[in-house]
Amino acid sequence: MADIPTNDNSLTLEALQDMLATLLKKQEESFYSILTNALNRQRLAILEEVKDMFHKHIPSHSSTTSK
Repeated sequence: MADIPTNDNSLTLEALQDMLATLLKKQEESFYSILTNALNRQRLAILEEVKDMFHKHIPSHSSTTSK
């Protein structure tokens, strides 16, 4: 039986593992960025709603102090 060289196969497997790890890392960073942006947009929308509700339902300071 002839010996099967494992170095070539190992290098190929290692290269594929490195490429996969790099791809997954980039996808993770992209996914994290997308989620962060979406959460920030949601926070801004909520803050705008709270601000609008505050201005609609809380009388201004001048109208509460005048008697």
